[in-house]
Amino acid sequence: MKAISLLLAFLTTAYGADYKLHHRVFHPQLPVSQWTEHAIVSLGGDGPQFQAQPRISQDFQSFSDSLKSATNDLNEALYQVALQPSADAADNEWSVSSVKLCHLLGTTSQTVVLYLTSEEAPYSLNYFLSPTPHGGSCPPLIMDMAKPLSHVQLNTTLSLRMPSSPPLPELRAPPSLTPEGKIATPVPEKSFIQKYWIYIAIGFAVLSMCMEPRSLSVSANCLRSADGQLRAYRRGPGTSKVMCIISPDPGLLRAGTQCLSLLDRP
Repeated sequence: MKAISLLLAFLTTAYGADYKLHHRVFHPQLPVSQWTEHAIVSLGGDGPQFQAQPRISQDFQSFSDSLKSATNDLNEALYQVALQPSADAADNEWSVSSVKLCHLLGTTSQTVVLYLTSEEAPYSLNYFLSPTPHGGSCPPLIMDMAKPLSHVQLNTTLSLRMPSSPPLPELRAPPSLTPEGKIATPVPEKSFIQKYWIYIAIGFAVLSMCMEPRSLSVSANCLRSADGQLRAYRRGPGTSKVMCIISPDPGLLRAGTQCLSLLDRP
């Protein structure tokens, strides 16, 4: 029973806790004002809920009254929102987010981003207003800002951010070392001939075996006929054509050579 009670207490603390948000106006020319309660954030099983305090308009009116004595430079006025992480946390331990107070005049929505620990307890926040002028400049009629502050009404968006680990850096592999502890010199890459010379040699050998000398094939076509004449033929596809007829004479070898030379002509 004790273990079950502790588990229920943990679940109530982690998933059913309420956290307070406070707000105030800060100006460097004025004394630091006190925080007032702005809203209550509930992290329950039905999802996060944002509950604004009903006296929010009175707070903005109080902010307007506090700015009446700071008419020199209202552009420096800030609207601050703070997260109270626990009931006993002092205000110097709160997480604070600031925006320009003048942006409240033309904005229609506010966004509260709560950052959670691994136990799903908020520890920090970011506060945004939208829309805001490009460049963050204040409206021209900044001197009349104190009047409409009490009429500010904002739509609220509450967002929760769980902790995440950054991506690990991609480190290069360390260089290999020799037994003496020195950086090993990389082996130079072989050239194309060095890599494939054996295949090139085999290819040349196969080609040389397949190609016979032309003189041998032509001499096979030189035949001696029955009448003693030396006839030379060039065999084409499907037929034979007589190219020369040489009568025998003492210079038969010379005549055969002339016949072969004639066959070599195109």
